[in-house]
Amino acid sequence: MESSESAASVHVTEAINQKNEAMTMLLRDLQEEIRSRDSELAQTRLELAARIEENSKLMAQGESLEAAVEFKSNEITRMREEVEALNEQLDFLKKCGFGDEWTLVDYEEAQPASSTDQGDGEVGAS
Repeated sequence: MESSESAASVHVTEAINQKNEAMTMLLRDLQEEIRSRDSELAQTRLELAARIEENSKLMAQGESLEAAVEFKSNEITRMREEVEALNEQLDFLKKCGFGDEWTLVDYEEAQPASSTDQGDGEVGAS
């Protein structure tokens, strides 16, 4: 009977050892899977950091472009106001009898001559 108990004990021990080996293999597989996923996660983090940096650069460029557009828009507005003022001056000069063919170049060329010729600084005064 002892031999049958001994044989049963050997079978139990073998079963326990096989189970332990299977658990050890499973544990190794799980550890390998964890290492693999950690590596993938680290790579994903690097890619995400690169994208964040790229987005930051693009945002800075966008802000710079917005500032440039705003500056140019202000310049255009200022130039339009200057053109409007010059058109008003041209209309006034036309009303004073300088003719329909009067241009800004004519105005600039005539300005010093007419003020020195007239002596009183009034353009077109006769």
